[in-house]
Formats: sequence, structure tokens, C-alpha cells
Amino acid sequence: MSSDPNIDSVQSSDGVPYDARKTPSSVVLDVESHSVHTELEHRDGFPVHHLYVRCGEINEKCLPLDANPRRPSRTSQVRAMQDTLRDHPEDFVKKNNGMAMLCGQVDYSNGSNGEVVLQFGENEGICNGGHTYFAMKTTEFDLDDNAVVHIEAIQIPDEIVGDERKEEIVGIARARNNNNRLERRSEANYLGYYDMFKDALEQEDMVSWYEGDSDAHPDAIDAVHFIRLLKSWDVFEYYHPLYCKHCDNHKSPAVAKASVHNGWCELMEQANVSGEPEPLRYLVPLSNDLLELRDMVAYSLKQDDLGPGFRRSSLFQEQWKDTTRDLHCGDYDGGEGNKLAPTMEVLFTGLFRSNIWTMHDEDGEVKYTGWFTDPKELWDNKKRNVLESLADDFQDFDADPKVFIRATSPYDNQLFTLGYGQDPPHPEHIYDVESGDKYGAVDEPSEATHWLDDSDGAGLVSVELDVPGDTDPTYKETN
Repeated sequence: MSSDPNIDSVQSSDGVPYDARKTPSSVVLDVESHSVHTELEHRDGFPVHHLYVRCGEINEKCLPLDANPRRPSRTSQVRAMQDTLRDHPEDFVKKNNGMAMLCGQVDYSNGSNGEVVLQFGENEGICNGGHTYFAMKTTEFDLDDNAVVHIEAIQIPDEIVGDERKEEIVGIARARNNNNRLERRSEANYLGYYDMFKDALEQEDMVSWYEGDSDAHPDAIDAVHFIRLLKSWDVFEYYHPLYCKHCDNHKSPAVAKASVHNGWCELMEQANVSGEPEPLRYLVPLSNDLLELRDMVAYSLKQDDLGPGFRRSSLFQEQWKDTTRDLHCGDYDGGEGNKLAPTMEVLFTGLFRSNIWTMHDEDGEVKYTGWFTDPKELWDNKKRNVLESLADDFQDFDADPKVFIRATSPYDNQLFTLGYGQDPPHPEHIYDVESGDKYGAVDEPSEATHWLDDSDGAGLVSVELDVPGDTDPTYKETN
């Protein structure tokens, strides 16, 4: 670890530590040669500078990596680069594509060589060539002075600021990584789209937010699947007995993986521009429940009493009999369950959607969300009937998993149902969408901290401010 306060230790996607420069900061490089940029203002181009620098200079001074959402790893290409650096250092500049980086300022000394000062703002640095930098930083030998690398420094004008600057960086990084396509989740993570979920999750590491996320748990699901699961709970797009009576079921997020996430990203981009609420924002407080219920279903399929015939059904025998995965969330941490295919996880997760309750404020935005009845108790009471129905569907489709998962009827099952003309119950669990505070229903008014006023979007009222009526439901804050 360097003593320079602007240099920090980072990790590759496979856990190898190496040094990189923080941003904002600047670095002075001794260059072997450089070419001054040509202005392309009439073509909307940015100034581009070409530098040739000794690899040892890069290794010593360090460069920032913030512009590249992807993290490198010890690939065969990295090993080949290191072989060239060791055995034929003079050939490195010919055989390597070099590094492209984004920066704010490039200042030269006089002459064709000498010093160049690179100034980096937040989120700037290497946008393509991270594996080249990683190869130089993780060699186990001294770099030869004959090893030179080409740097293409793209200078972003000062007048481009804020979100516009960040989006320019992502767009350039995406284009520069077109030979190894930058995943949309890496872009979304870089742009901060997942931050609302990260802030809410108790186990943020159970989701891998970007390519090479070294902080993610080994058993984490990726962010694309996380959004897909959460989307199956969208009560304003898929069938709900109160909020979307004539909508389709949640088949589409089960059978369409990337399009669900890509569509959400596009809506996030629009929300950032318009100032409208982010898509799925009202479901953020349920994020922890999502991961726990995912584990609960896996545990239940493997451990619970599901009736005399379910585990002999072709659905269980062909899909889950010989599968196992470790569980990590909520009450199931340390347990063991069956491993479901991602499409099956979306199918099961969406079964809980009809149990979701919401309440809007006076402006029409969702102020509270929650559960009509405790989802774990609901599963315990309804699991046998639902699983029997799914097993019958599977058999009706000749035990063909592709036909089953693409059919409509499996997704028509719902755990929470209302009879004809039946009023819904008051919610058992309530979350404040803005704060994430959680409230549970209590029978004894003396235990209550709040009560629910469902007139005109008033919502939860503190008992210290007003006394509930005899029929008003009462709640206790459980944070």
C-alpha cells in the first residue's frame, strides 16, 4: 500500500489487491513521447491526447479506475501481457491496445517529451484497458524500462457537468468496451440507479451489483435478477385484486430476463431527467422481504411437510429433487433449501404480489406499502394448495419445463385472494416508503405507537398527536 494519500488499494473481481489513484486528484507522468490533440469542435468531438509512457512509471504513479464500471480479473490475456512484459518488454507497446482514459485537464511541458499533468475529476480515469493496468500492477518482477504503453487521454470539457458528465463517461466506456460488452447492470450501478436498494438492504452483499463485484457474497444473485424478482411484485402493472384487476399475470418478467432490467433502466433515466419518482421506488422497503421470502420458498420445498404426494410429483422430481443451495437471509440464514431456476424463482415470488398493500398521499404518490397478511404465515397456510396446482399444471404440460414456464396458467396462482364483494383487511405490516420505517399491527391500543387513518391519504398518525377511534387499526413501530 502506497503512502500517497491519493492512492488506495482496490480488488480485482477475483480478489487480487492492487493500487489505484483516487479521484479527484492529479498525476504527473514522465512521458517518452506525446502528440498534442487536434480540436474537433465542429464535429462535437472532445480533445484527444496520445501519450507513450514507461510501464514502470504507471506502476509507480498509479492511475484512477473510476470511469470503468467493470473490474478486471486474472485472465489468460493478463497472463499473456505479463509474459510479454517479462520476456519481450520492447514488444509490449506493439502487442497491447493500450489504455483509454477520461480526464478533465491535460497540461504539457515544452517539447515532444517530458512531463504531462493529468487532472481527474470524480468518476474519471481509465475507461478501457483496465486489464492492461491490472497486468502492470500485479507483476511479480520489476518492469523493464523498455516496456512502454500507449495512453489515449480523452479530455471532457469543463462545461459538461453533473449527470450529463456522468452519462458521457458511461457512454464512452460502453462504446470503448464493445469487444467485451459492458453489462447494463455495471452502467446502472455506476449511475447510482441501485443506490435506493443498497440503502434499504440489510445484506447488500447478497446482490452482485456490477461485473466483478468483489464485495458480493459468493451466493449472491445479480442485479438483473433482483430487479426481475422485484418487478414481479409491481401491483400497478401485473394483476392485483384491488389495484390492477384487469392486468396480465407476471409471466413476462419470468420469461424475459434482460428486457425487464433494460426497461427499468430506461425508466430510471427518464425519472432522473423529469424528477418523477423512480420506477419500483414504492417497493424498495420490501427488498429485505424479497430476499428472505426467496430463501423461505427454497427452504420450504426441501424441509417442510408439503403433503403426501407433492415430492412424488413430476414437478418436484424433475426440477428440485437433487438440488441444494445454502440460505443466508433472515430467519433462514444457515439453512439449506432446494435450488430453483431463475424463471421458477420469478414464478414463486410473483405469487405474493396479491398480498401487497399500498396507500397513496394526496398527490397520488405511494406513501406506504406493506402486506395485508404476514407473508410467511400466508405461505404456510396456502403452500400445499398452490404447489398442488403447480404440480397439476406441470403434468398437464407433459412435464415439459419449457412449455410449463411459458404457459399462462402457472402464473395465475395467487397466495392472497378475496371473495366476491369481500373488503380487504387492514394491512398487517406497513412500511413508510420515504423513511423505510416498519410498523406492525397490534390488538392492544396500549401497545400502539400509531394508528391508520385511511381517509384522504392521511396515513399513519402518532397516538401522541391524536387518539384512534374504536374501529381504527393500531400499529407499533418495529424498527
